[in-house]
Parts: sequence; C-alpha cells; structure tokens
Amino acid sequence: LREDLESRGPMRLSEVEAQQKEILKAVRRLADDGQITLGSGGGGFV
Repeated sequence: LREDLESRGPMRLSEVEAQQKEILKAVRRLADDGQITLGSGGGGFV
C-alpha cells in the first residue's frame, strides 16, 4: 500500500477527501452488518 501511495505522487485535496468519505461509508456498512465493531473513542482500552 505504501509503495502504491508513493508511486501516485501528489493528489488534490478534494480527491483525498472524496476517497476518505468512501472509506468511511465502507466502514459504517461493515459496522452495520456486524462484521466489525467500532470503538466509542473514549480511549479506555489498553
């Protein structure tokens, strides 16, 4: 993954933000389907 990112070079901020939204959609879909569990962000785990 790192090599792929490095080989792409600079990207427009709008492209990065659009891809981040797609990743979040996929993560939320997985969470809704019960395939993954998302933390609450409380940071209480070690």
